[in-house]
Amino acid sequence: MLKKLTLIVIGLILCVASADAQRRSTTKDKDEKWTERIVFGGGIGVGYTNGWNINVTPNVGYKITDRFWAGIGVDYYYVSFRLNSNNKDRFSVVGPKTYALYYITPEINLGTEFAHYFYTRNIITNGISQKIKEEQDSWLLGGGYTQRLGGRAGIRLELYYDVLYDETDQIRFRNSAFVPRINIVYGF
Repeated sequence: MLKKLTLIVIGLILCVASADAQRRSTTKDKDEKWTERIVFGGGIGVGYTNGWNINVTPNVGYKITDRFWAGIGVDYYYVSFRLNSNNKDRFSVVGPKTYALYYITPEINLGTEFAHYFYTRNIITNGISQKIKEEQDSWLLGGGYTQRLGGRAGIRLELYYDVLYDETDQIRFRNSAFVPRINIVYGF
């Protein structure tokens, strides 16, 4: 069921983007440089809930059309929390990602992102340290709202859902399938 849903969503995004690309290719300014279609962005986050959660997510993309963007990036998370006075968990997570965005309106977008994360957990239980190496995939589907700031910059508020999130997996680094984000974007 999940594979069928995955294929349907990817197919719909590609069909809409293809139709938009064909429509825009006839009206595109011929003097526009390819470098003007590059988009930079990312976010920085800090949180504290019984421990620290810090993330940095730089990315770079290309505006295939004015409405359809695709790109790559890297996610980095540092997580440290205390389960109780004798038990701690600390780890860094890094993962390459690919993403695609389609702007329905100049402000509202739909997006998808796939990332493969690598991390080593340092779990301390009653003073005994144990290191566990893990890998985890994440496939996000969602959307967002962009508030433009001047000419080429903006802030994008997004909410994604990780369709590969497994609540029964004890060795996961996210506490929820929902992933809220605030990103800064340059290159509109």
